[in-house]
Amino acid sequence: MTESTRRGENEGHGRGDDGAVTKQGEITPIRILVLETDIHPHHHHPKISPSNNSSSNSTSNPESSSSTTDLTCAGKGTGSIASGFQSLLSRIGQEQHPPLKVDVSSVYVVGDEDDPSGERKAGKLPSVGEMAEFDAVLVTGSKHDAHGESGWILRLLGWLKEVWLHHPNMRFTGVCFGHQLLSRLLGGTISNHPTTWELSHTRITLTSTGKQIFSTDSPHIHLQQFHQDFVSTPPSPGASDGMLEPDTHIAVWGESEDCPIQGFYVRRKLLTTQGHLGYDEAMVRENIELAQEHGRLRRGREVERAKERSELEHDGDLVGGAILRFLAGWDDEFE
Repeated sequence: MTESTRRGENEGHGRGDDGAVTKQGEITPIRILVLETDIHPHHHHPKISPSNNSSSNSTSNPESSSSTTDLTCAGKGTGSIASGFQSLLSRIGQEQHPPLKVDVSSVYVVGDEDDPSGERKAGKLPSVGEMAEFDAVLVTGSKHDAHGESGWILRLLGWLKEVWLHHPNMRFTGVCFGHQLLSRLLGGTISNHPTTWELSHTRITLTSTGKQIFSTDSPHIHLQQFHQDFVSTPPSPGASDGMLEPDTHIAVWGESEDCPIQGFYVRRKLLTTQGHLGYDEAMVRENIELAQEHGRLRRGREVERAKERSELEHDGDLVGGAILRFLAGWDDEFE
């Protein structure tokens, strides 16, 4: 790949000849602000209405040198999801050529109205001006609905819009809920499938853009999934309320049997994934069992098959590497 200089709102930062983020000739980490939208990384059991329970037994083929800073300073379980991303991306970063480093900070953003247990209090988001200290924003997965109207979701959407518009070189990425919320931010529509969950190890068919992003000639990748909400209408410049230039190309990088939009790519700005990067067998099984215990997912043969598939090898590291390279600015030659 050809590396080029990121256009510099953050003066002094750019691409070195080896492709690493540099500041005055020194390699520096990619500075990522993780917006935590759930307390625990393995408690992503989405809410569905009781009217859907009767049909929920249908599933489709059915997530080194770095640091983590918690900006919330409140509550138990502090930094749990962000720490997971820090560990995952740090390991994957060491496997890139040349290696990439990450510096992760986090803010827990869920409001009290959706977290009545009080286990953790929402932190304060950085001001738009303070965001000049970061290179990227990552929105995590969540048990909450990206199409919801809770106050904290609306506030978060407003903050994301301000950061997007005021920091043209800021890069954005999101996983599961994060993918859906960023889609909504740009005018996409999020829907709840009335009968189908996408669970566990899932085959995704790549578009030509997906093959470029993930540096593979394979027509498919596989990711762990756990969702019923999905992006039903893609974002577009006309629906983005001025956030996207009229000639902006929004590329879908993959689709699965039950989810036609597995992620978006906007050059130099956005890369999302519906599937999870770091989910392992235990996390997938726990999510399924929690959903069953709460009556959100009915027991049946397809659900048991989903549990069995959870032990299969997936491509979370491949997708994580692509996200890191995107955040580092290595995507300039993608078509």
